[in-house]
Amino acid sequence: MKKLVSFLLAAAFLVPMIVSASSSRSPAILPETVENAEVYYDINNEVVRGLWLGASAADVISQFTNNAHMKVVSPDGKTLAAGDTVGTGYTVRDRDVSASLVIYGDTNGDTRCNARDALAIMRSIVGEEKLARAFAIASDVVPDNLQNAKDVVALMKYLVGYDVMLGEFYGIHTAALTAPAEDAKLDLFFEDSLAKNGPTSTERTTDCTFVMKLARNEKESCQAILFSDAGHEGLKVTLTPFANAKGETLDSTLLFEDYIKLTESKMLIPDRLPPIEKIGSFKIKQNERQGVYIEVGTDENTAAGIYRARLDVTDESGAVVKRAYVYADVWDFTIPVETHVRTAVGLGLYDGYNRRAKGSEKDPTQSYIDYYEYFLDNRINPWSIPYDPIDERADEWMSDPRVNTFLVSGGYAGGVYDNGLAAGAVKEDKVAAIYEKIKDNDVWMDKTLFYLTDEPGCYWPEADGHFDDRIAQMKSIREQIDRCFPDATIIVPTHVNFWQDQGCANHGHRDVLDLVAEYATAPCPKIDMFMPRSYFTQSSPPTYQPTYENGYWEIDNTTEIIDTYGTIFDRMADWRARGHEVWWYNVTADADSPFVNVSLGIPNMQNRMLWWLGEKYDMDGWLLWATTEWTSMRRNTLDDKNGCLVYPGDDFGVDGPIACQRTGVIRDGLEDTEYLLLAKTLLGEDKVNEYIDALVTNVYTFETDADVFSALRERLGDEIEAASAAK
Repeated sequence: MKKLVSFLLAAAFLVPMIVSASSSRSPAILPETVENAEVYYDINNEVVRGLWLGASAADVISQFTNNAHMKVVSPDGKTLAAGDTVGTGYTVRDRDVSASLVIYGDTNGDTRCNARDALAIMRSIVGEEKLARAFAIASDVVPDNLQNAKDVVALMKYLVGYDVMLGEFYGIHTAALTAPAEDAKLDLFFEDSLAKNGPTSTERTTDCTFVMKLARNEKESCQAILFSDAGHEGLKVTLTPFANAKGETLDSTLLFEDYIKLTESKMLIPDRLPPIEKIGSFKIKQNERQGVYIEVGTDENTAAGIYRARLDVTDESGAVVKRAYVYADVWDFTIPVETHVRTAVGLGLYDGYNRRAKGSEKDPTQSYIDYYEYFLDNRINPWSIPYDPIDERADEWMSDPRVNTFLVSGGYAGGVYDNGLAAGAVKEDKVAAIYEKIKDNDVWMDKTLFYLTDEPGCYWPEADGHFDDRIAQMKSIREQIDRCFPDATIIVPTHVNFWQDQGCANHGHRDVLDLVAEYATAPCPKIDMFMPRSYFTQSSPPTYQPTYENGYWEIDNTTEIIDTYGTIFDRMADWRARGHEVWWYNVTADADSPFVNVSLGIPNMQNRMLWWLGEKYDMDGWLLWATTEWTSMRRNTLDDKNGCLVYPGDDFGVDGPIACQRTGVIRDGLEDTEYLLLAKTLLGEDKVNEYIDALVTNVYTFETDADVFSALRERLGDEIEAASAAK
């Protein structure tokens, strides 16, 4: 031990040695490596780098094209069998051409990594026994092309169990890893972020690793799933930082998938995502599964390329029983921090901290900010910023590039301020003062919104006169807004449409949308209104129909209405011709709803396709009435149609928000729209439309296979990257 310490101290003060240098001759060349090879063929140094400890001769040969005549030879000249383990100093040969193999950490060629390797590095540094080229490169476990004390320290830390990456890696290792205490009765596999399988699902993939593809300024996620054949207790999961070959890292988060029980459908779905450290150890029943959710993020300065993390699963004794690599592959292009699709969602104070944050020491405004920031980080805009726009503290939020929408007045429920609209009239002096404050700031003005009223219209015969009152109120408020805030963007979510002289108050032979459009400068039909007439005229009636018990259609797409006004798309063209924005909105839906939606019980592909369909229809914005409707929450149980996109932290000792899987899916969909916008510039609108049309047709006809979608998204990203490089 004293000798080891003496070597280490001596190494720390010696001049580092260069471990590799280009050969002076022009070497013969091995065949090219395969696409996405896990190794780097360093022609100048005549070595193959990036192999992993335990790699076999077959693993080496598989990294090359045209490998029919290739073989791996040991230092003593023996040709290895396919399954034999290789070490540093072994050679891969193709007829008369060869290259030495380098396995970082194996500095003596015994195919292992242990204290002898650290000793070999120290001996080389102090001049006692210089390492030959391949072995010197293998000693550069902290990749800086130098052999020094940093390599020794890193190797020693690796040997005693620290999460240390040895050397460089050049590709994606697709083979399964064997944990030090591998447990054959526990299966580890991966699913993408769109999977939505409950704990009793027996569905398994063969993916023993996962690659998340993303641009700069983007987040991506995947799911690691543990399936127990025998029942397990005391399990814990850890994740090392995502690092590239230079040691640069990405922001990442490891979350535990908490299963929510839906009261109507009785399904158990992964939706609530507390931090893994708040869970501690966990158990899995026999023949059940438990997921963990991995999220990684980039910024505008992130280097393109591959980043790798290692996932370890330990049992109750602390032994590592499962291990896998997880990758982030960053494309060389950037999407903006800003999101061009506007969003407005209800973030209710009444639930957000009055009900669930009892005992919180935070100021209520700070609690609101915590939840508000959670949504901004996922590219979603709650419609109320944390402070009234007249307040100078609101200025930083109005200037924040992540914010693309904020209310001046109005709101359905739980707003921070309403400036009069909740009482049915605008506070004209106050709103006029806000206008004077922001009218000359185009950035602020473009983000403003008035929520005039919510869901006017009637669909029951006894409501005669009700719609008269709503129309009169909208007319009055619109006149007030015009006086104190010219050219305002005024939204009116509209849930029904049919003739208003049909059993309701009489406004002439006009339908709801026509009447509302007189007062809204941002018409906002419910997504169900985008159903084509053919949906109702199928030879076999659809199982899901938007009707009410009294027999009145919620949405009337009769020939007469279409003959009078045109289709919903004709109306949209008319609204845009008047200079209006066009929004749409979701209400929550039953689990059997065929429409694009973000509800708890429906597949995540219906959520993701919502945003692609929005691009097809050129929608300006999307609205959702509530994100914190927790009043029906009982432990891990929620109503199927609940308005919830974030969870309260009190169940996990967190004074703030707990993430929601569906919020991540919405974020990913919004980021998809940024890809499409960038692609329009680089690839042309026709090419973008090909991508869109391959996935979505209308609100109930769209791609449902997540693998098909992921392949298409990857192809789109590759095309954007290539076009960006060619500019």
